[in-house]
Amino acid sequence: MKKIPLILLFFLFSISICKSSEYPVLGINLSGIAYWSTEHAFKDLMKYSSKLRAQKKTDKKFTWDNPLPNLDENGYPVEIGEENSFIEIYVLSIEGEQRKHLGEKLYVLYEGKGKIDYWGGWKAIERKEGMDILKLEEKGPLTLRIYETDKNDHIRNIRILEEKYLNNYKENFFREEFLKRWEKMKVFRFMDWMAINNSEIIKWEDRAKVTDRTYSEKGVPIEIMIDLCNRLKISPWFCIPHKAEDEYVRNFAKLVKEKLDKDLIIYLEYSNEVWNSIFSQAGYAREKGLELKLSNNPFQAQLYYYSKRSAEIFKIWEEVFEKEKDRIVCVLSSQAANPWVSQQILEFNENYKNCDALAIAPYFGHSYGNPKNQEKVENMNPDDIFKELPEEIDRLMEICKKHKQLCDKYNLKLIAYEGGQHFVGYGGAENNEKLNKLFFSVNKDPRIKDIYKIYLKKWKEIDGDIFVLFSSMSRPSKWGSWGLLEYETQISDQAPKYKAILEIINEKYINKKER
Repeated sequence: MKKIPLILLFFLFSISICKSSEYPVLGINLSGIAYWSTEHAFKDLMKYSSKLRAQKKTDKKFTWDNPLPNLDENGYPVEIGEENSFIEIYVLSIEGEQRKHLGEKLYVLYEGKGKIDYWGGWKAIERKEGMDILKLEEKGPLTLRIYETDKNDHIRNIRILEEKYLNNYKENFFREEFLKRWEKMKVFRFMDWMAINNSEIIKWEDRAKVTDRTYSEKGVPIEIMIDLCNRLKISPWFCIPHKAEDEYVRNFAKLVKEKLDKDLIIYLEYSNEVWNSIFSQAGYAREKGLELKLSNNPFQAQLYYYSKRSAEIFKIWEEVFEKEKDRIVCVLSSQAANPWVSQQILEFNENYKNCDALAIAPYFGHSYGNPKNQEKVENMNPDDIFKELPEEIDRLMEICKKHKQLCDKYNLKLIAYEGGQHFVGYGGAENNEKLNKLFFSVNKDPRIKDIYKIYLKKWKEIDGDIFVLFSSMSRPSKWGSWGLLEYETQISDQAPKYKAILEIINEKYINKKER
């Protein structure tokens, strides 16, 4: 093990919080930033807006593909372009119950000169210099259109705020409801906030900036994530983009060392699921591994490169943190269903010596979405599913035990980077409406609450350490029902997965702010 003081600290951190509990310490993966998001962490709703869209005068067809005019460094158009009628930005696509938390009035603040109008359910009821007041009048999205902008003083720095946040959005970037909802978690994993999957970030100057028009493209700036963790005294879990150069890695570490609360532990991971071929980081690692002749087997070369690059990143962070390096929990992540992957990653170059924890994603219910099982599953009902789930979870934990044996061999902690239910079709089964209806029902069934509690107890029983749930909030779709909550005003009785977590974190042990 590379550093005994950290392991002692890590061990005491976990034990001090959960010594009297039958459940593991919990964290949460925060859901990604997009105009269709139902969870709004930021007071400025513009940060959730879409990429820009140019509408040509000669072509009324809707498309995202028309070339954009010149943009400033923060992503605002400095001109409309002679060939365009307007530049369009989607801000909100949510409707009904899913946007009740925003009320019926919004304020649009901006700098510069030009003409802005709005399309969808929100209408401008009052206009002042640098501010439009919008009112919700009908069902529909909030879409902003810039028809004119002064090249010498172009429209920029657009902020969209609820009335209650008009006077304090600069002092505190986060909505009070969001802070309250997750304040008792112990870790925030920022994988989706950082837009890590398929990331194209390479250089430090490519990173997301606080002043960016939207955080839906490059992700949330490091400074904002640090601010959130400092406010709530919650440890961050950062993922490093797979193409990031050493300079990016070093500057990231320097910024965290400078600004993050010194009492907070940092979880550090290279990319996300580099073993998983659905993401471009997997192909990147495979190509690099073969290029470096790490193995003649493409998948093994992919795993070896992941292990190699992870160790390099850990070393850079430890060099930056120097005497504070024991604050860093270096994480190697693996495929829960395949302990062989864990062995390859840990044992390549003896990199188990360079990490502190092995992380897996022990989801339950995966087999129900297998296209080979469609005919059987589509004829099941929720009662059938819930009858089988305890045994399903037991089988899952038997696999997890194999990862734990590797961890014990190398004196590592076994932690969960993601986890929860996995009722979703894949490989074509996502288009099976019978399956989708069944999976939606299971996720909303009150019995899923007790299943979550059984599942997390079982994880603790095999000596699994911190468990970072996936994920905070999102609408169910054929691509999955990942959110503990679907939307912000959903009450816990209608969100049994969230209710299970509330019951766990509201126990006396988790309320203590011990470290």
